[in-house]
Amino acid sequence: MAQAERFSEHATTVHSVLSGAVLAAISVIFAISYAAMVFTGPLAEFRDLGIVFSLFGCVTLALMAGVSGSTVGGWWASQGVVVVIVSVGAGNLVVGLPDATPEILFATVATFMAASTLVAGVGMY
Repeated sequence: MAQAERFSEHATTVHSVLSGAVLAAISVIFAISYAAMVFTGPLAEFRDLGIVFSLFGCVTLALMAGVSGSTVGGWWASQGVVVVIVSVGAGNLVVGLPDATPEILFATVATFMAASTLVAGVGMY
């Protein structure tokens, strides 16, 4: 009986690790895709930084999920609908600042993204 329990525990651990690896790979793909959606047009030269910010957010999200415990559902995954809203907001910011340098546009959009993320996080908490 003890051998069967050990095998079951080992199988559960392997299952959890493999599931986590698959979800991590999917999250990285989504994070890169979402950054590519936001950082287009005049912000295209900053796409690499946008991807770094997006991956940082992905890691932060995973750490928060691990610290706060497991939740059934999709709350601990990047949400595509939110990216559409942020993309529209970023586009409006870029259009609203026609004389701004690309660096100022990037700083404005990055600040907008950080502020909207914090507000959403506080609202969800």
